[in-house]
Amino acid sequence: MSGRVSSMFSKMGGFTSIRLCIIASVFFLLLSLYEHCHF
Repeated sequence: MSGRVSSMFSKMGGFTSIRLCIIASVFFLLLSLYEHCHF
C-alpha cells in the first residue's frame, strides 16, 4: 500500500506545484467570499 502511494506521488511530482497553486488560489477566493458575505 505504501509503495503504491509513493509511486503515485512520484508520478504526480511534476503537478504538485501547480496543484498547490490552484488549491491556494481557490482557498483565498473562498476566504474572500466568506469575508465579503460575513461583513
